[in-house]
Amino acid sequence: MNTNSNLYTVIYTSVVCVLVAAILAFVSQALAPRQEANEKAETISQILTAARFADKSEWDSKGNDAILSFYKENVEKAWLVNAQGEENGTLDISKAEIVTVAGLKKQNYAIKDGSELSLPVYRFKNGITVVPIYGAGLWGPVWGYIKTSRPSRAPISTTKARPRAWAERSRTILPSAPSLPATSRISTAPTARSLPSSKAAPPKIKREKMSRTTRLTPSLAPR
Repeated sequence: MNTNSNLYTVIYTSVVCVLVAAILAFVSQALAPRQEANEKAETISQILTAARFADKSEWDSKGNDAILSFYKENVEKAWLVNAQGEENGTLDISKAEIVTVAGLKKQNYAIKDGSELSLPVYRFKNGITVVPIYGAGLWGPVWGYIKTSRPSRAPISTTKARPRAWAERSRTILPSAPSLPATSRISTAPTARSLPSSKAAPPKIKREKMSRTTRLTPSLAPR
């Protein structure tokens, strides 16, 4: 076959493209379970970071099995809710079942289509509940996780909370001072005599008379 012909070029390009595509498809299918495990571990590490168990850098240093086991031990309940906040499903804690970013993207499409939502909610044994958020950003989608506390716990505030004893003292009403009789009341209003008169003469300033004679030094005396 003539290697300089157009037919050879087309056949060679087609064979190379098909071979490379087949290799990539095989590798993708072979590594799919590991990719899903890494994605699940990454999502759980973000949820645990939002729940204030540890920093993200500490979770990155641990393996997937350690992250999954910690999640199973500390999560209390994981369920799904609709747009009205009503429970419409559960997540299997024993299997560390969660909703990844791809699942949140589908929920975003469901909002646009008006279909029923299934948003995940994660409640942990330390009293913290984590909910995910997902939406459109400037250059692409943005997502994250928000944590809330139970009503029995102190609310989260960006300002320093006041001590409880101080708050109780601030609510205490002090007894009013006893009223004095009319004869013993002292008036603090200034009288007419105590007010300075606008026509009063200005104070006299005592000035010392300066001597007209000036003593000259010998160098300046007239010759």
